Amino acid sequence: MKLPLIGRQQETRATEAAAPTIDVSTPRACWYQTFADQPGPCPQCGAALHQSYQTYLIGTRRGRHLADSFLGGGDFGWFCPRCPRS
Repeated sequence: MKLPLIGRQQETRATEAAAPTIDVSTPRACWYQTFADQPGPCPQCGAALHQSYQTYLIGTRRGRHLADSFLGGGDFGWFCPRCPRS
C-alpha cells in the first residue's frame, strides 16, 4: 500500500463523460421501452431521449379498476428533456 507523500499530487483517473441528468421535479414525458443500442429521437418532438435511474410508482389495473400499486426502481425509463408529461 502506498502512503500519500506530502506535496505529491494525487493521481487522477480518466472518467467517462457524465450523462445529462434529468430534472424529475418537473413533469417530463417518459417512454418505457427496451432498445438494443441508443433510442431514436423522441416520438413527439425529435429531441434526444435520456435514460435515468428513478423510483417509479407502478399501478396495475384489473379491467377498468385500479388493482395493485407498488414502488420499483430502475433505469428503464427514457425521458425527453423538452416534452412535458402527457
